[in-house]
Amino acid sequence: GVAWANAQLGLVRLDQSDHDGAWQALMTSLTLSASLDFRGDVYLVFDGLARLALLHSLPELACSLAAAAAFVREQSGITLAPIEQGRADRLLRDLRARLGADAVQDAWTRQHEWTLESIIESVTRELGPLLPASSTTSVTQTGAPE
Repeated sequence: GVAWANAQLGLVRLDQSDHDGAWQALMTSLTLSASLDFRGDVYLVFDGLARLALLHSLPELACSLAAAAAFVREQSGITLAPIEQGRADRLLRDLRARLGADAVQDAWTRQHEWTLESIIESVTRELGPLLPASSTTSVTQTGAPE
């Protein structure tokens, strides 16, 4: 429940243009999910982090995260609510406009290669430095927040 609540909080903060707050809530949710080996609502976090990465001019990372979110939804049989589907569709259009349809298709082809651990590592390395140090979440080897 705490992971889900933080995922939702992160999305709300992202919608309010509070990128630092969104980062903190999304990473708290992701690291908690990883430490519990829970993958239930992690697609929400991937979607939020993808939007955040795109806002910070990291379209390749955003594309990989969006593909990972789609993979988790597909594997879990999750159908998006209309508002979530609208966000996912807008993100996909933005990614195609920035990267081209072929690059997006390539990311979708490789989506199954991502693990929670590799996603945490990538977003912490690539996106974390773009946000204030006070809002970054440190992650241990087990994926648990420090």
